[in-house]
Amino acid sequence: MKTIRKDEISLKGESLKALLQDVIKRGKKFRFETKGFSMQPFIKHGDVLTLAPLSGREIQIGDIVACEEPVSRKLIVHRVVRKKEKGYLVKGDNSYKADGCVQRDSIYGRVVRIERKGKAVSFSLGPEKYVIASISRDLTGRRVLCYLWHLVWLMRRGFVKKGHL
Repeated sequence: MKTIRKDEISLKGESLKALLQDVIKRGKKFRFETKGFSMQPFIKHGDVLTLAPLSGREIQIGDIVACEEPVSRKLIVHRVVRKKEKGYLVKGDNSYKADGCVQRDSIYGRVVRIERKGKAVSFSLGPEKYVIASISRDLTGRRVLCYLWHLVWLMRRGFVKKGHL
């Protein structure tokens, strides 16, 4: 169990969603710690995300957004994988199926920073977000994405040398 410091407030569910909405509505960035595994390997349980208001910015394929899940109305942070006539199709990177079509007014903000153990993690927020969204759209692509991520993990740990692929 995680200990909460004196200068921290622990919120979840509707309380977190209400605070996030209020902060974003005021045009400010919002930081919070993630819970869950639906966005692995790019966002992990316990990472700290910074959300920025959309401020008239066009939502792009590959953006990671905080929004209301279309059926349950719960707060989710997932990737936009397709633009549709009536909104945006969002899906967790580690999920087998999409959450459904989310309208723009149900999207609170987009992730502009991911921190893991106090250090910024930039992979999946840059130009590669388009490739991740494209691959993530179907089951075959998701398997390829997991394989590639595993390969990157092995390379970072020195099990596979870059020239020996």
